[in-house]
Amino acid sequence: VLEGTATAVVLGLFLVLVGWALFRYQLFGIEPQARARVLEVIDEGVIVVDGSGRVVDFNDRATALFPALLDGFGDPVGTVVPALLADETATGEDRFADSLSVDTPAGERAIQVSVSDLAVGGDRDGTVLVCQDVTELRAYATELEQRTEQLDQFAETVSHDLRNPLAVVQSHL
Repeated sequence: VLEGTATAVVLGLFLVLVGWALFRYQLFGIEPQARARVLEVIDEGVIVVDGSGRVVDFNDRATALFPALLDGFGDPVGTVVPALLADETATGEDRFADSLSVDTPAGERAIQVSVSDLAVGGDRDGTVLVCQDVTELRAYATELEQRTEQLDQFAETVSHDLRNPLAVVQSHL
């Protein structure tokens, strides 16, 4: 009887401690679910690199841009996606490229890379690379530049064509 009671008391204490730990350290908190959901729905590719330069996390959009990520978990980012590195000898944000071109099944895409350090307790623990496809934006900017150039040429032609008659009128006056 004493053994059964001791077992029940120890089991009860264990369950109370486990329950306290679960709620104290928020195992059922929103953070893990929110993180997974954000990485799932964000339109940009997100790659997380640890302090030693190894790929530790990425989302589906990143794998669409860089298929080598699927087999590169835990490998150095320079080995998995060499185009992301601007300078292998540099450290921090200077190490990564600001922009690059990627061949995808949909064609060549222009990618702009935003780099942010991950720091916990003041120590740099890694880097987040947010890869945004800016192909359409660049095409639109090029189109706007062409239209502006055409308007400038038109304005110059109209200005020139109006100068001659105005000069004639001015000389008659």
